[in-house]
Amino acid sequence: MASILASGEYSERTLKLSGEVIARNAANYTAWQFRRKCIEVLHADATPEVSEPCTACLNFCRAHIIPRLLGATTGVEG
Repeated sequence: MASILASGEYSERTLKLSGEVIARNAANYTAWQFRRKCIEVLHADATPEVSEPCTACLNFCRAHIIPRLLGATTGVEG
């Protein structure tokens, strides 16, 4: 993952790779951030119908999923 970060490559290949890294370690915040950037770059010209649901999903993960994986409290009983 470090070599991909250093290269600055944002492609379908690196998007897939980031998904594999997250599948192995869902608490890897760097992989989540890289994946978010890949999606932003790959879908920069997307219409609002495509980009808004993606943004909402990413914001939900950032606010609720990642903190739980890291052991932080979100104030939501679950």
